[in-house]
Amino acid sequence: MVSDYSPRLKRKMKKKSGPAAGKQKIACGPWFWKLSGMLVIAATVMGIIGSLWFSWKIRTGLDELAREQGKKHELQQISMLLREDEKVVFSKERIEAVSAAELALHPPKEKYLGGGITVRTPRP
Repeated sequence: MVSDYSPRLKRKMKKKSGPAAGKQKIACGPWFWKLSGMLVIAATVMGIIGSLWFSWKIRTGLDELAREQGKKHELQQISMLLREDEKVVFSKERIEAVSAAELALHPPKEKYLGGGITVRTPRP
């Protein structure tokens, strides 16, 4: 900007010409490209190994989940059978029969039912 106003500060700029004009050349030898290639190959191998490991873990997790669901289904069936047995065991008829057998209680006979005290109430 100052060079536009002052003739003393004008500098001459040389323009480059040719095929490399405007391009910067990277000054590195073949070791740079070998190192870059090795780095790319190592990253690719690590990515493949990591994806195989994750897929293996997912597969084993799904297998374990399926096994546990099978066990859960079996336990639910057993639980349902036990609940049905519980209804039978704790039914009123069953409890009365077992308690009567343990206490040696028997149903009354007809000859014992007819007697007894008759109470009469006065009529108004």
